[in-house]
Amino acid sequence: MSKRQRLGLFVILLLAFLAVFPPPSKAQGPGEPTLTIVGRLVNKQGAGIPGASIEVLVDGKPQAILVEGKKEDAAETLSDGSFIIKLSLSEGTLRAVKQGKLVLSFAKPSYRGHSLAVEADRIVQVGEKFLADVGEVTLERHIGPAFFIATAVFLGVFILIALRVLHETTTSLLGAVLILSISYFLGTSNPDFHILSLARAIEYIDFNTIFLIMAMMIMVALMGQTGVFQWLAFTAYRITQGRAWRLAVLLTVVTAIVSALLNNVTVMLLIAPITIEIALVLGIHPFSLLIPEVLASNIGGAATLIGDPPNTMISSYAGLGFGDFLVNMGPIVTISMAVLVAMTKLFYGREYGKAHLDVSPSMLKKLEEDSRITDLPLLKKALIVFALTIALFFIEDFFHMPPCVAALMGATTLLVWVRPPLSKMLREVDWTTLLFFIALFIIIGGIQEVGLIQMIAETIERVAGDSLTLAIVLIAWTSGLASAVISNIPFTAAMLPIVAFLTKDVPGAESNVLYWALSVGACFGGNATSIGAAANIVTAGLADRAGYHISFGDFLKVGAVVTFATIFISTIWLLIRY
Repeated sequence: MSKRQRLGLFVILLLAFLAVFPPPSKAQGPGEPTLTIVGRLVNKQGAGIPGASIEVLVDGKPQAILVEGKKEDAAETLSDGSFIIKLSLSEGTLRAVKQGKLVLSFAKPSYRGHSLAVEADRIVQVGEKFLADVGEVTLERHIGPAFFIATAVFLGVFILIALRVLHETTTSLLGAVLILSISYFLGTSNPDFHILSLARAIEYIDFNTIFLIMAMMIMVALMGQTGVFQWLAFTAYRITQGRAWRLAVLLTVVTAIVSALLNNVTVMLLIAPITIEIALVLGIHPFSLLIPEVLASNIGGAATLIGDPPNTMISSYAGLGFGDFLVNMGPIVTISMAVLVAMTKLFYGREYGKAHLDVSPSMLKKLEEDSRITDLPLLKKALIVFALTIALFFIEDFFHMPPCVAALMGATTLLVWVRPPLSKMLREVDWTTLLFFIALFIIIGGIQEVGLIQMIAETIERVAGDSLTLAIVLIAWTSGLASAVISNIPFTAAMLPIVAFLTKDVPGAESNVLYWALSVGACFGGNATSIGAAANIVTAGLADRAGYHISFGDFLKVGAVVTFATIFISTIWLLIRY
């Protein structure tokens, strides 16, 4: 054996010895007893508080906490508010712990600091190890500068978007940057000004929504290259014989039905390009078809647990199944769709009257030529992948798979199969809309972090008391108003513990009627403004790219009236039926 081989063998044997008999950790002496403390930090509604700092004091002296073998001054709560603290105990420290001199100190911006004395009878000894379970520890909110700054930024962004002072995406980015800048420049030295860290901001971004929209944009762009949307537009025109009102009713109802079976964002990504083509053929403004469609997508999505994200959250929290939603929300959606169809005629009847009833033979021939399928092989591939993606949407719950994963699988498969120029595909993705979503999630995360949403939920709980009628009205209308300006996803998350509490304590609420009231408010409320629901934002982005900008006011004057009417009718239905 050569000298180099002997040296290599020695190194291998040394590494093996160290793996079997590792040296003692510097953070913990051999034979030194340890104490593990477990618990969960929650707010008044029982929701976990993540990212809170925890310090341990024994006999008034700070103790080092063992984190992955290293000593740290403090620990942090996990994403669900739970915490596991481990520390080594010297003989004197152990004696003080047994005398009840162990104190946990909790702190987080926008919350009041809290200290908890761990009594000796909570500590269990097993050999040289000690365990203490402190259960749930509740922190109260602190209304300080961060609360008012985050609220002011949110309201300012809302007003700027409404007045069209800046582009929606620019405005939302400005709001997100303000929240982060204030948190770091002022919040670093004074916790009262800390709103949101970058790490927490990223946690608030719903990447499931972002990736779902991006993946569907890619698939729709590839399908668009085949001419299929132009063909569908011409086919729809020929079937309806140019009668815009009939066509509007047909498209609106179809959108609602499909949105009950698929994510409503996906539905609008598919139907909006077709709608714009149809409107151009008829010679009417695309808004007269697009806005009723997106309103129908939000209404139709409320019928099932997969149609709109709030319903999925309600289903998971309350253990309600697909049939429960269909039976209880189906009639409400049907009635609301009848209201929408009637109001569509009221708002856009004059515009529908401008439609071209007769098209010259030369124009008809040109339309027919322009509507031919230009790439049949690509269309076949796109339809196969799209069908498989839709199938994945239906079975995703079985695999515990988020919808964005199914969409990304479909988009990636199609890109690999077709191999289009990547630079061209990147231009087809509406990055402006995606950036708007990301910035808006951060802004909403800011007002959630400082407690604005929790404050609204607490007010409902306090006012409702034990009246079922009042609870139904408050939950439906507060959720509707909030969802018009706040993303319905975080608001639904804040409301679920309140609804669960009221369902147990309010007489007659055991029928789960309060969950249906929450679904009505969260899903229908998003129809009031162009930023109230993800489908609205996506539709506005697609229209903007086609040269038709849906302003905040354009959407509000129709959406707000439809929202009021549908929530009003739905509330009456809930009060009568339950």
